Amino acid sequence: MSWTMWLVPPIITSIFFTLGVITLYWSIFTWVTAKAESSRRPYNLKHVQVIIGTTCAVVSVFALQMIVRDSHLSWTFTNFQLLLLIFVAYFLALKIPTWLILLAGVGFMVLNGNVTAILSWGYTFIFILFYWLSYQQSTHLWRAPYTRYISVATAFGLALWMFVKFRFQLPWTTYWIEIADYLVLATLMYGYFKIQDKDRRIKDRLFQSANWDALTHVQNYAAYDRAVGFHFHQSAAHQRDLAMIMFDIDHFKHINDTYGHLAGDEVLKQVANAVAASLKPFGSDIILYRTGGRGVQYSLT
Repeated sequence: MSWTMWLVPPIITSIFFTLGVITLYWSIFTWVTAKAESSRRPYNLKHVQVIIGTTCAVVSVFALQMIVRDSHLSWTFTNFQLLLLIFVAYFLALKIPTWLILLAGVGFMVLNGNVTAILSWGYTFIFILFYWLSYQQSTHLWRAPYTRYISVATAFGLALWMFVKFRFQLPWTTYWIEIADYLVLATLMYGYFKIQDKDRRIKDRLFQSANWDALTHVQNYAAYDRAVGFHFHQSAAHQRDLAMIMFDIDHFKHINDTYGHLAGDEVLKQVANAVAASLKPFGSDIILYRTGGRGVQYSLT
């Protein structure tokens, strides 16, 4: 295979290309999270996913479009754009602001020189709606998930490719071939992520159990130990103010001995909920940790 002669059918190339970009995302995500953990720096896993996922998607789409933007084949990577949307919105469930997607869409039109084309604006707004509905699917446990998934993917694929067909005056044969390839790839992606989902859920549970207290749902001593070392280092290195408050529940042993451990557990949960609710107006910089043995001690940093 060379640049002048492709001996591999486009659908095969698309499969490996799509899976390659997904693998690249997971490789970068694993590397970044491993670095964060080794540095003992506290981090928000969801924020890391949003940043890396969005960056990979935007860079991939724009980099590919740079190759074909001045040719009559500037529509070639449409399927790849739709699959990246499904990857980010449905499988990663990344909540990206609508204004950011619109900004990326406008940038894409500027890159292709078709800002004044009405069909391009229609494509952009339908694309945003596709993202929103895909994200909603990912966050709701509705019945028949594959049926819903492929139905939404098909409906929006047909609509968005219709914009492309009329925008570039493509023949109907090309339209239906691209739709067929797109549905094959969307189905393969679903199967791929079903396989990966089990491993991801195991890793998520391990992360939660390692950093969060199962009873009170606040961060635990392991998370506190990692964070306090990082904050003390940052405070000393950059001359930043740092404050920490530690408190416990008076006569907690008496509660357990008198009313039983189930009642004591309920007290722990209510205290954690009350403190967390009180801290919420002050933003995410103040963090509550459960650091005691039976849970009577809490720390704020």
